[in-house]
Amino acid sequence: MCTTHHSSLKTLKYSDAAFENACVEFDDVALAPTYRLLWGVPGRSNAIAIARRLGLQPDVLDDAVESLGAGEADVGELIERMQAEQGEQRALRQQLVGLRDEAEGARRQLEARRLEQEAAAAAEAAASREALQRELDAARTQIADLVAAAKAGADGPAPTPSATLH
Repeated sequence: MCTTHHSSLKTLKYSDAAFENACVEFDDVALAPTYRLLWGVPGRSNAIAIARRLGLQPDVLDDAVESLGAGEADVGELIERMQAEQGEQRALRQQLVGLRDEAEGARRQLEARRLEQEAAAAAEAAASREALQRELDAARTQIADLVAAAKAGADGPAPTPSATLH
């Protein structure tokens, strides 16, 4: 592991898989590190921004920026864009986790509702079976009474049936 402000070392990751970048996020407003590790993003130098905020003479800052060269400024801008994109990715990841949790909650609610509906349908089917069984038992009793009455009618006066057909 090494820490550096040299842009040429920060770009090694892109030419050799043995290297990786990481940095500790820096709050430009508070002029302090946030101590959040940003894996996969090289750190950028905040020296010029800090010096400007602390009131270093503008001509000294301009000379410093000029001596860094355009390449260093381009790398700084690239790193800044990468950090912004990584922040957006974190926000999207959090949003996705929230959506996943919401979908899981909806799935659980639907599953509970399905189970309730199945239980209600089973109870209704059982009640229907019981009602049909009672009607069948009543019909069998009525048929038995009619058969008995028919047999008795052949042998003598017809008895009164115990039930009437519906």
